[in-house]
Amino acid sequence: SFVNSQLTLVYPNPVDETLFLRSELLPENGGIVIFNMLGEKIFSPAPGAAKNDLQTIDVGNLPKGFYWIEISAGDKL
Repeated sequence: SFVNSQLTLVYPNPVDETLFLRSELLPENGGIVIFNMLGEKIFSPAPGAAKNDLQTIDVGNLPKGFYWIEISAGDKL
């Protein structure tokens, strides 16, 4: 099943240095994974890295391009 998109904000888009991800799911069992267009995992913070509903991610070192963000909460994506 899919997580209600109203619970999650990802900004800014496009991003240069810092990506902000706000989700009610993060403090619980939430997980974040960023993939490149080849499907390679390029970022996954340590479990519990989000102390509240906001996660900041430094993407300034990533090459310009398109990326997929997967946000999960337990068995939901």
